[in-house]
Amino acid sequence: MSRRTQYAPGVPCWVESLHPDPLAARSFYADLFEWAFDDPAPLTGRCVARRHGRLVAALEPAPGTLANAVWLTHVSVAELERSLELALAAGAAILAPVRERGAAGRAAVIADPEGVALALWEAGSCAAAEVRDEPGAWWMSALHTAQPETAAAF
Repeated sequence: MSRRTQYAPGVPCWVESLHPDPLAARSFYADLFEWAFDDPAPLTGRCVARRHGRLVAALEPAPGTLANAVWLTHVSVAELERSLELALAAGAAILAPVRERGAAGRAAVIADPEGVALALWEAGSCAAAEVRDEPGAWWMSALHTAQPETAAAF
């Protein structure tokens, strides 16, 4: 079994799913991937998924603006504020400002020039997914866009 303890800047490192019905999502992913879930956080309802005790993903209630569930990929960055500056200069918009995740790290959510959401993750004590690229764990994220040239330039 693979075990990740660090991610280089620019490498996708975590996935999080935002669901209108997080309880149903937990049941679905527990059955599908054999994930176990930590108890939801009291204020946010966010819960971490584990496979064989190791971090693989998170589920969170979707904000009221989302009618459908979405998966959000997080990319590792060395310095969150500097990465946000570069993203804004390249045409990004901030969807969610910097949010502290305790000692684990910090995240912000941006939208690329086409409006596709992407999270930036600055690790603290947690690099992010401890297991990936194997059965029952996240393997890849892909961008589907009508404007591949714009996305590539960003």
